[in-house]
Amino acid sequence: MKIQAVNIEPTSACNLRCLICSRIPDKRFTKRMSMELYRLILKQLSASKYCVASTVLRFFLSGEPTLHPKLATMVSLASASGFWKTLIHTNGTLLTGELMEELIAARLLNLSISFDGATKEQYELVRCGACFEETLINARMAISHAQGTNTKVTIQSIVPNGESIEERRAGIKKLFPKAKSLYIRHPHNWNVKDSVGAASNKAYGAVCMFPSWFFPIYCNGDVPICCADLNGDQVIANIQDETIDTIWATKFAVIRDALATKTHVPAVCKKCERYVA
Repeated sequence: MKIQAVNIEPTSACNLRCLICSRIPDKRFTKRMSMELYRLILKQLSASKYCVASTVLRFFLSGEPTLHPKLATMVSLASASGFWKTLIHTNGTLLTGELMEELIAARLLNLSISFDGATKEQYELVRCGACFEETLINARMAISHAQGTNTKVTIQSIVPNGESIEERRAGIKKLFPKAKSLYIRHPHNWNVKDSVGAASNKAYGAVCMFPSWFFPIYCNGDVPICCADLNGDQVIANIQDETIDTIWATKFAVIRDALATKTHVPAVCKKCERYVA
């Protein structure tokens, strides 16, 4: 079973306190990933029998990735190691023209920018600590800089349950007429019980694919069971003690079996809409 994507957390720090985020700032340490640890990750990924060149390296997890001063270098090293599918998901508040040019030069494939509101009121209600006008300028700049390059910019907007996705899409299109990619969706519960989103595995009877597809790594090398575990509720290993391949073939296999057989299911999974009881 191949690893479809690896979530690499450049930093656990974030400059916002968004209403839709399940991150609890004081529950985990605030730290940046060292370049030494990052190079160890790339070394293990390059040697892995479960990763291929098309495995996506996703530079985000709990924190805001643009807070890492060497984010572009991390992307460049990934590209040089043969991992050409790279993705950064950001709140966009710290994007600058200089950083955008560095990311393009590093051969970043995808940049996803959260913009959760088609109006100042909508946006700032959700993105606590952000300025609608400033982030709008940053996101438009990113789209402009990426034109004619291999870097694709996607504007993502999360719509509260009960509100219209199509109305939000129309509003976001007006804000970003040059955007070639929009991703508008309802939230899922991110392991917060009684806050289940519209697109639930429970509705489809599907087994969660996260432990079969994704390998998350915190900025200190810890490995949680899921990329939706932003708070370290269940850490199963550290890549400085065990290799990615060993963890994937053993500890993640246990989780996959637990979800498939519905026995010994981790507590964080039981609270999530992606687990089918």
